[in-house]
Amino acid sequence: MSPLLQQFVSETRDLLQSISEQLLEVEKADDKQTTLNELFRIVHTLKGNTGLFEFPDLTRVLHAGEDVMSEARERPEIWDQALTDLLFESMDYVSSFCDSLEENNGEPVSDSKAATQLSKDLRAYLDGNNSEASAEATDSGAANEPQKAKKAATKTKKATAQKKSAGGSSKRRPPRAKGLPPEHSMLKDLPVDTLIEAWKASNSDEPVWLVKYSPLTECFFQGDDPLHTARSTPGVLWGKVENACATQDINDLDPYQCVSIFTLLSNASEDELHEHYRYVTEQTDIEELSSHHLLLLSGDDQNDALPEDTVDALCDAVEAIQFDTASSIATTALELLNKDLQAAAALRWIIAITSDTDAQENEAKEALIVVCQRLRHNQHLSGYRFSEPEPQERTEEQEPEEDRPVADTESTNNSSSGLTGTDTEELLDTLLEDDREAFEHIVRTQGRILELDPTVDWANGRLRATCNVLMKTTASLGLSSLIPALEEAVNAALSGNTEPLADWINEVIPGACNVVGAGSESNSVEDDSSNPVNLDTQQGPEDTDIEETDMPDESGEESPDEGTDDEAAEGSSEATESQDTETIEQPEIQTPAATAPVETPAEKQTADKASSFKPEPAVAPSKSVKVDQEKIDRLMNLIGEMTVAKNALPFLAKRAEEQHGLRDLAREIKEQFAVVNRIAEEMQDSIMQIRMMPFSFISMRFPRLVRDISRRLSKDVQLVIEGEDTEADKNIIESLAEPLIHIVRNSLDHGIEAPDVRKQKGKPATGSLTIRASQEADRVMIEIQDDGKGIDPEVIRNKAFEKGLIDEATRQRLTDKEAVNLVLMPGFSTADEVSDLSGRGVGMDAVRSAVDKVNGTMALESQVDKGTRIRISLPMSIAVTRVMIIESDNQLMGIPMDQVLETVRVPRSDIHTVKHVKTTVLRDRIVPLKSLNELLALPAEQIINEEEEHAVLVARVGNDVIGLVVDDFRGSVDIIQKPMTGVLSGMQAYSGAALIGDGSVLMVLNLKEVL
Repeated sequence: MSPLLQQFVSETRDLLQSISEQLLEVEKADDKQTTLNELFRIVHTLKGNTGLFEFPDLTRVLHAGEDVMSEARERPEIWDQALTDLLFESMDYVSSFCDSLEENNGEPVSDSKAATQLSKDLRAYLDGNNSEASAEATDSGAANEPQKAKKAATKTKKATAQKKSAGGSSKRRPPRAKGLPPEHSMLKDLPVDTLIEAWKASNSDEPVWLVKYSPLTECFFQGDDPLHTARSTPGVLWGKVENACATQDINDLDPYQCVSIFTLLSNASEDELHEHYRYVTEQTDIEELSSHHLLLLSGDDQNDALPEDTVDALCDAVEAIQFDTASSIATTALELLNKDLQAAAALRWIIAITSDTDAQENEAKEALIVVCQRLRHNQHLSGYRFSEPEPQERTEEQEPEEDRPVADTESTNNSSSGLTGTDTEELLDTLLEDDREAFEHIVRTQGRILELDPTVDWANGRLRATCNVLMKTTASLGLSSLIPALEEAVNAALSGNTEPLADWINEVIPGACNVVGAGSESNSVEDDSSNPVNLDTQQGPEDTDIEETDMPDESGEESPDEGTDDEAAEGSSEATESQDTETIEQPEIQTPAATAPVETPAEKQTADKASSFKPEPAVAPSKSVKVDQEKIDRLMNLIGEMTVAKNALPFLAKRAEEQHGLRDLAREIKEQFAVVNRIAEEMQDSIMQIRMMPFSFISMRFPRLVRDISRRLSKDVQLVIEGEDTEADKNIIESLAEPLIHIVRNSLDHGIEAPDVRKQKGKPATGSLTIRASQEADRVMIEIQDDGKGIDPEVIRNKAFEKGLIDEATRQRLTDKEAVNLVLMPGFSTADEVSDLSGRGVGMDAVRSAVDKVNGTMALESQVDKGTRIRISLPMSIAVTRVMIIESDNQLMGIPMDQVLETVRVPRSDIHTVKHVKTTVLRDRIVPLKSLNELLALPAEQIINEEEEHAVLVARVGNDVIGLVVDDFRGSVDIIQKPMTGVLSGMQAYSGAALIGDGSVLMVLNLKEVL
């Protein structure tokens, strides 16, 4: 896979986990609004990420999910468990899609039927709730107010479309910018390269012609050759043949009839075309096309293919006549885009127009304006307010105003400076009811923001965001009569005097703003006594055109400087969603002062009409970096080699002293060994910290698991997870996933009772399942406990006997504790029927095997009607192992230190034989003794020292304490243990091997198998 696709998969999995957590939170939260807003943001980010790739099935599912989220944000009461299940299914589909990407090297095998069904189910759910809302609105007693009832049923969809128009993901497109040439139906299927070639070939004197040639059915009998006539058309740029008989059976066709229609595009002159078709004039339709009619976006429609800030940057460059900048932006964006999309066609248009040296500047700008406006419409963005290109000695009679491509839905030449209250009211009455309600709420919110403390560090960014929101909102609703006065008020506000802006807000919405202490500088007319607002950025009269503030990237992260403007704008736009918004909190970040730009003459002409300001971009340093697992493993291998090399120094010192008599050199080597040992241990510890992962890495999947299984079993279960910040090695954490899933499933299926059964036993109807992680010394302890019916030892004995796992004698001899632990045997299950949850007898056995594989231990305790507790103990890491080196029959072997309790010297006289087993008493406890030579079938006897003492290593194996008799102890050492491979993998007595300092191989014993 490409690096970009790998990053996409990684980020998608992170987002899926966040979605899962939020979905579970929605079900539990009393106030769902905040959680639903966060959930919508994550789903929207995930859907936006898919726009970089051609994954139509994935995008279809996520788009439907996003629409459901948008509806739920407006009406949280529609949320129920069925919707949660449906969204979980959708996220499972996305997860399997990512699995397919990884398994097939970036070529997914998508289940289109499943994607279509999920999308259909989501939208059916959405439509069903809309219909239900409409019915509720109709039945709510609105007999005298039919318009309000209708509004209640349609408000959500309208508000959703309005809010999402800025993000490019709305289901409804905004109105087209006025003045755009209509799209010709016959040109929509033309390849964009053909349209570009035709545009370059056209000019005001020699337009392009669209020829439609429809030969008569009996033309063959008249001596005509329609195909030759069409192919020999002069100046053909493109052609298409349509056959009316395409769906007919070939046996039903009449070969002597012509059923074809030819459509061609030609840049020949009108006279040449009429001359060519002079014999079939009545069968030919020749239509003139202006260059603007050719500026079409052919391809697939995807309304979120480009980020809004990229589209805005293109429009800004075109407005400033910075064609090189526009071409560079388009080229960069095109590299990441599917070439079959309409957005890609728009980018190719921009590149072609800006690179056309034959086109005049104004002609190129007009064409670029048309393309940009079509692109914005395709991406569901409102029109851009372009200034009109300079006229090229044309009068209005030669080129009517309505034929010019303009950006906004209203003319930008309105020069009125203000409106009376009556005029404002009449203007607002022209808006749709929903539009007016949203506009008034936004203006009131900006008024409240303007009333906030102007002396805080982030006041400058907050003010800029307020100005930006007011300008964009007013322009997008086509309230051009209000814009001139608003621009003057914005200029004054950016210069330090916010009173004109407050007056404008109060003129639009009386009493919406009450600015106190908003001082002025040189621009103040009425109040010279107040202190000026301390803004970091001062704007000149030509720098006040309001442009889009920098939007956060699709991952939802912001740089510190960007967060100031974005959060204020975001908060103000979300004010239409929540009536409870009172203040906008801002981070304590100071916006850097802006430097005066160097303007070109073209830019200055544009700036004379309106002003502009932009925050200086700031890049926040990342505090984390994603590292491939192989690189960390490589570091671990290197530190392992360093450990082996370090351990060789003591052997070298001993050799220098004993064989060569260099005692001073030996001492210096030992001193350097201490230094190297300290550095190596610090490096080892640092690398181990990189490999450490929190327990939450696996615990975060349990809430979803418990929810799904408990619902299937009709049980009420409360999950409690503690110690999620407990850390262990990545391999240890990952090895826990499967065992814990088995334990949780068993607890839900076998342990916790149904609600009615629990009530009969005097228990709460809701069962409790607790998963607790903690750290004890150098081990990780995992405890899973439930308050269910527990494990009945007698039932376990009977089941084990029935399945032939124990005989009658063993059945009678087993204690209750031993009987309970029979559930860990392979093939054991108490379920009477096999289901997808239990009954196969592999669950708990798989748990024990997985724990044993990482040198862990497992203990099970249970009481009838009290519950069950399973305690798992695991090492912190299996990358570096500390072993005790022992000697037996002149061979060195290692035993893991986590199994070693102590090493002692036992006199021969203290060893006794009890029932043919050698034993000794250590600390008032009888410890059985085993000879290592006998266990390994070595012929030699165990060696005793001069005091006739045996070297005994006391080890814990499972729940038993064993004394292992060896020849001698050689101390402990850290090793990098490697597993046994090849033909040696069958030697169960050894768990692995490692190199030690003198270069020899140390075999590590597996005491569980040896004993």
